[in-house]
Amino acid sequence: MAYHGAIARVACGWAEQYSDDGKPAWAREFEPPATSMTAVEYAAEALLMMYDLTGDDQYRASLRKCLEWGLNMPEAYKGYLLYDPETGEPVTARGYNVYRESHPAFQGASPYRTSLTYFTRLQERIHARVNGPLIPSREGVVPRRAFEQRPVSVDTVAAELDAAKAAAQTPVATLQTFRRGEFPAGGILNEHPRHGRFFWPGHGAPDVQRVLNYIHAAKVAVGEMALWTVPTYDDGYFGVIDPPRDWYKTPLLQAAPAEQNSGNE
Repeated sequence: MAYHGAIARVACGWAEQYSDDGKPAWAREFEPPATSMTAVEYAAEALLMMYDLTGDDQYRASLRKCLEWGLNMPEAYKGYLLYDPETGEPVTARGYNVYRESHPAFQGASPYRTSLTYFTRLQERIHARVNGPLIPSREGVVPRRAFEQRPVSVDTVAAELDAAKAAAQTPVATLQTFRRGEFPAGGILNEHPRHGRFFWPGHGAPDVQRVLNYIHAAKVAVGEMALWTVPTYDDGYFGVIDPPRDWYKTPLLQAAPAEQNSGNE
């Protein structure tokens, strides 16, 4: 996503879709060329993740500009989903027609709303890293230096089995409902107040991950899988990253290097 915005009244953030020239563009008839709080959240997650992994402050620079805009926008503008990239004014769209907050038809077009405290919470997330990167470890969010000193053992994996099993209960029920073709099925088969019934496979991914986490932990605890296969990061974007390994150098469809097996089993 290309970042846009530079001066006070310009919406400093990101759009959900862009044209080939890097400018915000139309998608569906209710998705106008606009700075989107959904896109801002996606960008914040990615940029903070890259900062936490690298410690490079460049990944927080654009977030600070976005934060400055969000904290200082007029009170009447706060809490909306979409903003005019050029003026920072809240907008909404219906039938490819854009309605601005100052237009009499704006409220009648049912503009999407978001949290009034979003930018305050974003400020807290940025400030929490004032002393350096944070890492979502299996034991909670910790400074990167502390994270690197926390080894995972078979005993710690076994101790987490009950929690992993509890976390998988609701996902298992949802996936069973989905398999039977029943409605609703968690966030996979459900109904949106504006767009009607939907099938959203992406909402099933976290459910599958929690079930696999439990199976994985159980297999490690009884010795059916090697300890090195357990990521020391928590779930989410970090869950597929294992700091002792260089994934770009890991041969596909081959056994793990002997020194990793011998050192962790």
